Parts: sequence; structure tokens; C-alpha cells
Amino acid sequence: IARARYDWDRWVGRVSGICADLAHRPVPRDPAADRLLVCDIDGTLTGDRSGARRFADWRAAMAEGLQFAVATGRSLTEARRVLSDWDLPEPEVFITSVGSEIWRRTPHGLSLCGDYADEIAAEWSPEAVLAELAPLGLQPQPAWDQRRWKLSFYGDATDARTAEAALAKAGVAARVVASHGRLIDVLPIRAGKAAAVRFEAARLGLPLAACVVAGDSGNDRDMLEELPNAILPANAAAELAGLTGPYRSPLPFADGVLDGLRHHGLTPPPMLLAAE
Repeated sequence: IARARYDWDRWVGRVSGICADLAHRPVPRDPAADRLLVCDIDGTLTGDRSGARRFADWRAAMAEGLQFAVATGRSLTEARRVLSDWDLPEPEVFITSVGSEIWRRTPHGLSLCGDYADEIAAEWSPEAVLAELAPLGLQPQPAWDQRRWKLSFYGDATDARTAEAALAKAGVAARVVASHGRLIDVLPIRAGKAAAVRFEAARLGLPLAACVVAGDSGNDRDMLEELPNAILPANAAAELAGLTGPYRSPLPFADGVLDGLRHHGLTPPPMLLAAE
């Protein structure tokens, strides 16, 4: 109970939100916005400088009528660093740490969404997860990759299945997400990129049919499977080879996203597409 109440990340998010409310009225969503685009960052928007620039130009041209979010395994700080390194636009919403945190813009800065945190915190016990996984000998990822609602380890898909089975046998409610053939993330049972996208769509009053998602690795699998308008760029990891629902672009990285957007009805200006 003490950890949940006095967690540092959550405290910062709460204080930022309170300060914003005291200083300003929240900026309302553009009433004309009727679509939500959610993109992974690494290997989806990054990977080719020219493609990243074309995506940035497209986003600038599509500023009206579109809400933009990123969904990444990275923390908020790291996500912002990578976007800056690649000259990519910052979104209105950051879905970070494999869908275990939502950070939203206020007039005073970025604020952690407490409502989403409350929703996913139910049944989440990091202590129980660690206790059940300890006998498996999984190597933890560095301390800065461990979050209040995410525990991260090194391991392949077989290790992930073993971890999932151990938690299920012990009755510990958690989601195990494998990606890139070497990373394992353990999340609250109600968390994940798909859950965060659904939460944000509901908050905006948008149906899931108005959402477009793009990703390239295993930690994108849930949103690529569960959202109706999904995009896989040509460089997508082999771990997603079995997916049949998403549009598979013949173009890699951000150009594949642009191609997929055209497929799903968000038509980029032709001069921004590498294929044209």
C-alpha cells in the first residue's frame, strides 16, 4: 500500500497535474479531431532518416483533425530523446513502458494519467512476480528500465513462456511480453499497448474504428492484433510473422507507416511517399 501511495513517478504525475489545474485550464481536444494515430518509435518511425523526415512533414500537414500518440517500450525520458535525435514530432500523448504508463500534455507540461494507473494497478503485485520468477534465474534489465508497473528481464520467447507458466501456476495475475528475441517485460494483467490505446480512444470519445496503430515488434503484438486498423512496415520482426490482420506494407520504417496510412484512408500528400 505504501509503495502504491508514495511511488515517485505517480507523485510527480499527480503534482504536475495539480499545478496545471491551478495555473491554467486544460487545453481541450480539437473538436474537429476524429482520428487517433498511435505509432511505435524504434524500428517503426526510426530506421531511415529520409523516411522519418517524410513522416514529420506529413504530420505537420495533417495537424488538423488528427490526434497523434506514440506507444513505446521506452520510458518517457528515453522516448523524448529518441524523437529528438530523429527530428520526429512529439505527440499529444506518450504511451510508455510497454503500455504501463500514459503521459498526456497539459498547459504546464506532461502529466502521468492517474486514472489509467488506477485501472491497471488492480491485482498488480511486483513483489509476487519477483518471488515466482526468482527460481528461473532470469537476468534483470538495468534499474532504469524497471518501472512501478513494469518489471523487465533479458530472455527469449522460450524464457517468456516459462515465466508466463510459472506465474499462471502460482495464480499471480500478470502479462508477459516478449520482444526482439531478447527482452521480456512483465506488466499488470490490465496493461499493455492495446489497453492504453483503448483507454485513450474512450477518453477522446473515439471508436476503435477511428484508431490507426503501427508497430514492428513483439511488444506491439497486442495492439496490432486487437485494433482494426493496424500497420506492419516491411522491416517488422520475424516474431510477428504469423499476424494476419494488419496491413503489411512493402516499405520499411516510417515509409511503411505512411504507406499504411494511405491504405487506411489517411492519405499523405504524394510527394511525401518514397514510392512516388
